[in-house]
Amino acid sequence: MIMIELLKKLDLKTLMILCLIIIILLLRMCDGDSNEVKKGDTIKVNGKKYEIVDRRRDTTYVTRDSIIYREGKKIKVEVKVPVYIPSEVDTLNILKDYFSKRFYTDTLDLGQKSFVIIKDTITENKILARVFESTITERIVNDTFFLKEPPKRQMFIGFQTGFDKKDKLFGLGLGINSNGQPTIMGNMNWKIQLKK
Repeated sequence: MIMIELLKKLDLKTLMILCLIIIILLLRMCDGDSNEVKKGDTIKVNGKKYEIVDRRRDTTYVTRDSIIYREGKKIKVEVKVPVYIPSEVDTLNILKDYFSKRFYTDTLDLGQKSFVIIKDTITENKILARVFESTITERIVNDTFFLKEPPKRQMFIGFQTGFDKKDKLFGLGLGINSNGQPTIMGNMNWKIQLKK
């Protein structure tokens, strides 16, 4: 009920700002990960394929504070004439009440450590000043992917020599790999007896 009364007192521009803040917060909360990628998946970066080795997600919270001051003359007001006027009145109390300053404070909690405080100063049946203090906490998610190139097909060149000794074949080879480094290979083969 208090909230509805407060919203009736706010001007259109202020209501729109509050609505936009609430919509932005709701959109951030509902931001889903439907295309979730995980370790081992392959993704394309600039047209080149990479395998995801690891993924790190860090969430940081940034708080933004602001204070807006508005003079009472610039705030729209709607005056309603009272229907009932009492027959006995205490003029001194009425004047005392009329010239006294009243300070109203209301806090709109937007959730997730975000809120707006509205402070009104009222005197002589008018709003003398209004201050908006807002603290909006923004969540920033940093997604870091650690990538590696998938293994490529490679070709090797070299030479090999071998010799035969008692139905066993021994071999020794030299070659150069794709990084230009020399490689040494060895092999040993046994003769298989097949039935005739």
